[in-house]
Amino acid sequence: MLRITTPALLSFLLASSAHAQTWTSFDASRGTLPEDQCWTHVEDISPPSSYAFGLSGGDLHLSTLNFAATGSTGGGVWWQRSDVSINFQNEFAVEASLRIASAPNHSINIQTGWPRPGYSIAVYDTLGRIFWIGFGSGEIFLSNTAFGQYGSANTVTTLFNTTDAHHLYRLERAASGIGASLRIDGVIRLTLPAIGSSESSAGLIYFGDATYWANSESFTTFVRYSDLRAGECLADFNHDRAIDFFDYLDFVDAFAANLCTADFNGDGVIDFFDYLDFVDAFSLGC
Repeated sequence: MLRITTPALLSFLLASSAHAQTWTSFDASRGTLPEDQCWTHVEDISPPSSYAFGLSGGDLHLSTLNFAATGSTGGGVWWQRSDVSINFQNEFAVEASLRIASAPNHSINIQTGWPRPGYSIAVYDTLGRIFWIGFGSGEIFLSNTAFGQYGSANTVTTLFNTTDAHHLYRLERAASGIGASLRIDGVIRLTLPAIGSSESSAGLIYFGDATYWANSESFTTFVRYSDLRAGECLADFNHDRAIDFFDYLDFVDAFAANLCTADFNGDGVIDFFDYLDFVDAFSLGC
């Protein structure tokens, strides 16, 4: 087992140049599924039904077109991480490259009136507040609540062809204010100026078909997120609100055990010999 217990080495690493951002990502080009890159595969299907998913041509293919999707039957399939450190009052970004093959436009759960497209990407910050993107074949919405309404201040919509090619979708803190904007291929298409209220447990991101009402087919190349906090202390590995020697010890333990938490640079490589995680983790100073 690797033993590194020299405080002088820790001091040297912490004194190294700080990184402006660290992305955490799923990238299909690595040739492995999200669950092999520290994402959790979630199924909630009733009654049990088959569905298609897997790597295809450099993408993650997912199809829930076989589901009944009536609200009371059907379900969802998605991938998530629950180690998100984003706070929406700081700068943040969520990016995805994907092509929607099939998803309904302006789909709602008729029992509640809430928008429920087939494919979505959502992020909850450390206080449990949400921003999420819903994808139809020819329409996209941005919402700051899971319980929104089309045409209201909490859910804004734009027409866009999501099926013709892979597009880069970037959710980021709004250009002004404390809300969020959605860029498509670099152009701002939607903006919500406000953050919604806390709705869930803190720190979560997911992508896939998690809406329980509409079905979809999608091809996802990558999904990644970052809190983009330049100049802040990011080396609090054990989240005890202190940058100290215990962060160093806890990281070495995780590194030696090949735990997902040791994938500090978010490159999807969980390996004792991936020393880049070690270098990046302790080059983040205050």
